[in-house]
Amino acid sequence: MKTRCQPDRVKIKINPKRRLSQEELACQGTKLWMRVRGAPHPFSACGDGQGLEMLWSEEVLDDDSVLMVGYGADADVLSADDPAAVERALRMFVPTAVLTECCGHDWRHDPWSLETWAVFRPGQVTTFDPSLRAPAGRVVFAGSATAIHWPGFIDGAIESGIRAAGEAARILSGQAI
Repeated sequence: MKTRCQPDRVKIKINPKRRLSQEELACQGTKLWMRVRGAPHPFSACGDGQGLEMLWSEEVLDDDSVLMVGYGADADVLSADDPAAVERALRMFVPTAVLTECCGHDWRHDPWSLETWAVFRPGQVTTFDPSLRAPAGRVVFAGSATAIHWPGFIDGAIESGIRAAGEAARILSGQAI
């Protein structure tokens, strides 16, 4: 004798944009600006530098120091708030370097951003990419994560802004997108 009725499990389709925001991206990196003495210019390198994976020189400054920028994969490993650690990481690439100043912002732990530049996890681009650009009614979406050619970069943000402006204009004029 059946005493309880079990409803069939129904798959609920979650909006892809919401689903991606619940999954989160892999944006956990750090970006540091450094004023350095004893560094070559031009210079660029990639490798494992104790928290820096990419480093390059931007320009020679008035005092003959070099402005350098470095990127690391994990903001928890290297912070601009620890100049001694930044100098150790810098010296993995340029042993003669002397760090005179460094700065950066911890975007990963900033309560208003909670992430850095767009870095998708495996499978996220193929799963979510087309839906990120898709309008939702009269709302259009722009940002570097929605770019076709340069996702994660300012160039992509500009590209997506141009695309979204065109979509908004078509929506406002009553044309189909």
